[in-house]
Amino acid sequence: MTGTNDILAEFDAHVGDCSCHLRAQMLLSLTCYYRESKRREWIHDAIGVLKNIKNNIITMYSDIHRAHGVVRSLGFSSLISLDDLFDRIGCTSLFKILDNQSSKIDSDSKDEKSIDINPTIGHQNRKVTGDKWNLSDYRMVTRFLSSCRLLSLYKTATLEPGATRICYRLDPLVVFFESKKQFDQLDLINNDLLSNLITHNDLPSHITLINEMENMQIYITELTSDWISRLSDEIGLGEPIQRLLQNSTRLSVRKLRCIPAYPSLLAIRFE
Repeated sequence: MTGTNDILAEFDAHVGDCSCHLRAQMLLSLTCYYRESKRREWIHDAIGVLKNIKNNIITMYSDIHRAHGVVRSLGFSSLISLDDLFDRIGCTSLFKILDNQSSKIDSDSKDEKSIDINPTIGHQNRKVTGDKWNLSDYRMVTRFLSSCRLLSLYKTATLEPGATRICYRLDPLVVFFESKKQFDQLDLINNDLLSNLITHNDLPSHITLINEMENMQIYITELTSDWISRLSDEIGLGEPIQRLLQNSTRLSVRKLRCIPAYPSLLAIRFE
């Protein structure tokens, strides 16, 4: 496969759940499934819609700037919901592509297997709904790949206190300022660079960026846990190994589902 090294470099999401190696296996499953060209037809349509969405976002931001933040003059109500914004920038078309042709898994299915977890206390405000691993659920595929790529770029290594341990994680501030640099490469809007329209009040707080990053991490661990559970059932692993997976999975204080490397490697080894 050409460009494999670049693909893997952008798919190295360290999220703190001891399961980075599982994401590579999940990517392999996706790659094998979408080798058939017919299964990739929706991707071309989605990319076209995303290009339009990007242009709509730039135009809307410029309109808001010219209106001095008075969104009512742009046809919005005083209380703007995410649905209002999604509708204005054209996300409805994208959601139709992702949802209308997808094959869903019933979340209430009695046949589902899940890994029991041993929860810990902390970060009770984090409630991220995870998807079920389904290669023909286009929204899940898009969310999984996008989150993994975002968490793979611009990582920094820090030495944590206590026992010698290096934390290798995404730095959200670096990502944000890299995005600002890219604004300068976009087309001029009324002879102004988009980056020049951004004021200090438009900048997200560091806490907001951290929360968004951690929500992506939680989502990925939820999906990884569901994937390894389904895999262990599909390949018919014996009850002792399945019980080992169930008993060793933990929910961290950051609400990450942590699967120890040893039992998860057993599942991959038997696949």
